[in-house]
This record gives sequence, structure tokens and C-alpha cells, in this order.
Amino acid sequence: MKLWVKAIVHYTDGVLLVKDGERGWKLPMRKITDEEDVLLCVRRCVLLQTGYRAARARLFKMQTHAKTAKKGAILGFVFGCEINTDMPLQRAEAEVGYFTPDEILKLASQKLFADQLLLELILQYKSGMQPMCNNPLASLSF
Repeated sequence: MKLWVKAIVHYTDGVLLVKDGERGWKLPMRKITDEEDVLLCVRRCVLLQTGYRAARARLFKMQTHAKTAKKGAILGFVFGCEINTDMPLQRAEAEVGYFTPDEILKLASQKLFADQLLLELILQYKSGMQPMCNNPLASLSF
């Protein structure tokens, strides 16, 4: 089984995304190494990919993806994180962007962002639905 973490990193009224080559923007995501703790992995993922230290990382959701027998199943841990500084601590591995929910929806309409979970959370808030428990976007204002 392959394990990975994904981070919804929010700061003030937006979310940090990383550039994924020609495919557009995505949430920071990383494979968990064999001896690595899940929480340490999400912090390492955010630091390496964005340059920022994740604060208050909380498990939001677990996702599973069934793959072929050859590739095995995939289990993902989605964390909600915050950053509490305007300045990164180190140089990021990827290009980093800060996007408001409306900007993320625009990227999605242009096929430059496709994380279904984050899109669902944004649409929930914009439609006035009650947020899911422990929602990592609960502190964002729209």
C-alpha cells in the first residue's frame, strides 16, 4: 500500500498552492517514507514545497484509491494547516502561489486546478451550506 499526505494550507483569506509543471496548480502533496510519521511528513511536505512551516496541522480526511493489483492501493491523509508568517523560512522546491477561493474556482474553470476535495469545500461555503466538522477552511472569509 502506498501512503501520501496532502495539505490544505491556508493563510488569512486564501490557500497556498504549488505549480505542477504544465498541469497547473495543486495542493502540496508528498509520499510518506517507510519510517516517517504522518504528521512529520505533512510538515516536511509543506516546508519543502512551499518554504513555510505548517502550524496547527490537523487531520481532516482520509482518502483511498483502489489501483490495479500491480500498483497496489493508495491511502492518503489530508491535513488542514495554517501558516503564521508572511516570510518563508527557506526556498521552496516549487513555484508557490497564494489564491483566494474565487481565484481557485477560476483556475478550475480553466482546467489549471483539479483537486475535487478543495473545490467541494469552497463550493460548500459559497453556497451557504454548513461546514463539515474540522473543516480546514473554517477560518476563511469569503
